[in-house]
Amino acid sequence: MAWLYNQGINYLLDGEVPERLGTGHPNIVPYQVFEASDGHIILGTANEDAFRRFCEFTGNVGLLEDSRFRSNADRVRNRAAANAEVQKIIGTKTADFWVTELSSISITCSRVNTIDQVFEDPQVQARNMTMEIDHPLAGGDPLRLIASPINLSETPVAYRYPPPTLGQHTDEVLAEILDLDKAARNKLKAGGII
Repeated sequence: MAWLYNQGINYLLDGEVPERLGTGHPNIVPYQVFEASDGHIILGTANEDAFRRFCEFTGNVGLLEDSRFRSNADRVRNRAAANAEVQKIIGTKTADFWVTELSSISITCSRVNTIDQVFEDPQVQARNMTMEIDHPLAGGDPLRLIASPINLSETPVAYRYPPPTLGQHTDEVLAEILDLDKAARNKLKAGGII
């Protein structure tokens, strides 16, 4: 049997699967999505110093003295209570407030964008995370797509082809990869298989 030891918490690796925690980290608390007054943020206090800074900044130093929350191991054991206390705090201000202020004191956090906010995000824009390409089904307008997250200065990504239409490359794949001749492909088509 293998055990994983992390920050005072033992996890059985063979035979026992830890429960799902949604956005929560299995062995760091708090480290998950919290609801601000106008949206959501992800907050992570990855070590004792970060949790202390969070408590001091928010005026909740009493959490540091609470025996349920003194160490990360204590917070993991008392996950629901710890996260409930943090949620009370985060819910009092806007997502932008928390991201700006917590980032300024080196606490891991980020806004969780809704779909309509994603492409307005300055980082998404700076990384050129959208691209346009002509597509035969787009009615003459270019198709706006998510760009590759890989940005290399000397070998940029080339977008040579639009996304394929349904079945566009079936004959090529069957012929080149599976070595099926035209008669075999026609038989599959006649049988409604492809």
